[in-house]
Amino acid sequence: LSASNINRVRLAVRCADGAPGGCADGNWWNWITPGYSLGSNTSGSAWRDVGGLSWSTITIPSGMFESGSTYTVVSRALDLASNEEPNGAAQGVAFLYDTVAPTATVVLPRPSTAYYNLPNITGTLYEELTPLSTIQIVLQKQGPVQYWNGTGWEGPGFNPDTHWRGATMFSSSWSIAAPVSIFIPGVNYWVYARAVDSAGNQGHLTDVAPTQGESVQFTWDTTPPASLSTAPANNTAYAAAFGAIFGTVSDIGGANPKEVFLRIKRSELGANATY
Repeated sequence: LSASNINRVRLAVRCADGAPGGCADGNWWNWITPGYSLGSNTSGSAWRDVGGLSWSTITIPSGMFESGSTYTVVSRALDLASNEEPNGAAQGVAFLYDTVAPTATVVLPRPSTAYYNLPNITGTLYEELTPLSTIQIVLQKQGPVQYWNGTGWEGPGFNPDTHWRGATMFSSSWSIAAPVSIFIPGVNYWVYARAVDSAGNQGHLTDVAPTQGESVQFTWDTTPPASLSTAPANNTAYAAAFGAIFGTVSDIGGANPKEVFLRIKRSELGANATY
């Protein structure tokens, strides 16, 4: 005799561990009156016929799954000889439903700050439910707009396959070496970070380039500022005391001058005679 064919497959869904304010732990989905209102799956309303050898629920009912909750899906097959699989949640498949995107924040560089030394680009990360799978950054250079591809700059078009660069993840932070050898003095850069969890949630769409408005901007400046004393004038004699010393300062590297330090020396007292 040949083996019996499949007659039907039925499906039941159990709330194994509901999120706060969500479904009650241990209750089963009611396919007739939607909701997790059944204390067991012994009633017919806990099951739905979903097909034969190749089956699907076709659509997921509204409200069946809530982010942060764990569910168990149980299926039972019945053949044409009326043999049916035993009824038990242990036969099911458990999964966590997670629709919340993880977050990745840039800590270094700081916004609107100039740097002459930046060994690493670093930040923090947070994921509430599902383990993280990757942290990535996009590094953009000012005009013409170009993106870092791991070895150099290319663009202006955005290529998600090469312009999202993977960073090293730690328990609550991340880091990636800054490509300082290709930074240009006086040029602005923007860095954006995103996290992707194992459920596929991500902080930014893969194919869309981050905008400058949602990125951290910094300036690369390795050019020292220049200062000049203008009063008193060089090699000039004064018969009376003057009230102030004046001068100018400039910085062509991109950052604004922060401080000017002054040293006064009496030349006839030797090299170390300073005020």
